[in-house]
Amino acid sequence: PAKPFRVSFRLFSDRRNQDGVEVVSQPAISRQDAAHLAVTYDGSGSATGVRIFVDGQEVATTTEIDQLQEVVTIDSSVLVGASSEKGARDNLRDASFTGGVVDDIQIYAKVLSPQHVAQVAGESPVDAMFRDHERPSVREYLENVYFSSVDEDYQGLLRKIKAAETKLAVFERDSLTEVSIMREMEQPRETYLLNRGAYDQPDRSEQLSPETFSALPSMRDDFPKNRLGLARWLFQPDHPLTARVAVNRYWQMHFGRGLVETPEDFGSQGQRPTHPELLDWLAVHFRESGWDVKAMQKLIFMSGTYRQSSSSSPKLNRRDPENRLLARGPRFRLTGQALRDQALAVGGLLVPTIGGPPVMPYQPEGLWEEVSAKGYKYIVGEKDDLYRRSLYTFWRRTVPPPSMMNFDNASREVCMVTSARTNTPLQAMNLLNDPQLVEAARGLAERMILEGGKSPRDRVSYGHRLVLARDPEKAVRKILVAAYRRYLKMYREETEAADALISIGESQPDPSINSAELAAYTAIANTLLNLDETVTKE
Repeated sequence: PAKPFRVSFRLFSDRRNQDGVEVVSQPAISRQDAAHLAVTYDGSGSATGVRIFVDGQEVATTTEIDQLQEVVTIDSSVLVGASSEKGARDNLRDASFTGGVVDDIQIYAKVLSPQHVAQVAGESPVDAMFRDHERPSVREYLENVYFSSVDEDYQGLLRKIKAAETKLAVFERDSLTEVSIMREMEQPRETYLLNRGAYDQPDRSEQLSPETFSALPSMRDDFPKNRLGLARWLFQPDHPLTARVAVNRYWQMHFGRGLVETPEDFGSQGQRPTHPELLDWLAVHFRESGWDVKAMQKLIFMSGTYRQSSSSSPKLNRRDPENRLLARGPRFRLTGQALRDQALAVGGLLVPTIGGPPVMPYQPEGLWEEVSAKGYKYIVGEKDDLYRRSLYTFWRRTVPPPSMMNFDNASREVCMVTSARTNTPLQAMNLLNDPQLVEAARGLAERMILEGGKSPRDRVSYGHRLVLARDPEKAVRKILVAAYRRYLKMYREETEAADALISIGESQPDPSINSAELAAYTAIANTLLNLDETVTKE
């Protein structure tokens, strides 16, 4: 017996990172009969723009996917699949025209009208016009033929429209960043209580529905029971957690420790706030300010608590070693990102550009291959990409940037809102030898020479001010100047070592500066960037 065919038209965007359009014809085509198949598409990006014709006559279709978000310029395809099963989408995708013969394929650069399709299928144009009363009139047919084949002005306008659509598609592809989102199901899935949490043992007698925690304020009745409703519920004026969690994270960022020491847990197993009334006041102020994040940072910075000296005394250390009572200002080592950005900034290399795709700064060669990241290659960036803020550094969860991991950055394989602060020899080695930091030291050295004055004393003082925002003490300045003179003598004798030092990194040293002198100041700048005061927030 003859098995039927189903005709499927599938369409995807250039990126192929999302579902496109799939339209399937309703009538079957007998396997034993030859048939003329035609598919037209008007470029609208929706299923309504797809029409399927068999032997010159349009057939009814079923839309199975209609989620194309972009203008399509290429990569459209037609698939004829053989299947005797109703709705066998997998067969249509994978199996194909088994045992069939394709006699001819024609592709047109314009959308064919139904009359044109009929003519291509072998039907007389007159018969196509007068086939039945449901077809377009003779006038409409002649108009279509005239505008598509004769009227040059009309065809010129079509070309302009096509060029504009192509330009728009290129702009959307190259200039706009896509973000994956989740979509609610039209019909929510039935969810049941699981027996002891086993996924394959649902209790069919107890169906569950979306709801918020009973210990917290209830969701308003006019909120939808989905993610949108959940987001609105989180920002209800009577919700006690959202603002508290946020301001606690800001406090932790500036003081090294939150008012609640367990920012990941505000529940019964978390720590109680050290200053509950302060936390309440900050949360209410944050909410009533319209959730103004910048204003909250300024409020903390301007507070008397933050502006205290971080120096301590033996008595205070014994009573409050972790500064939970906030009797002194914060003191803790900067993060790996902050250390890198600080060095680039004082070295005059930091690129302040905001936004854009991630970048790949310096990284040990072959690291990704060594950690089995097969199929991926870390390509070190060029020019400005090497000096963007660390916020934009490309991050692969299985192979995070090693310089940041040295400074206790979370690997991002799991969500972490707190991080340990250790002090290891590897960190000192990183600060002294990382190409990014050595290059930043050379940039700082150039600023010391070109902007700091004429004498070593003035230049060393200028570099100290750039890094620490204050003049050095006399004893410190004396040590730094003496060190500069030793380095200058050494690099004048070892010119190759001087050239090697100042050539680290992609940026080029200033040719107007003597290489030995630049190398000597680079060594001093590297010393300044490694001072305890430099790597520590206090």
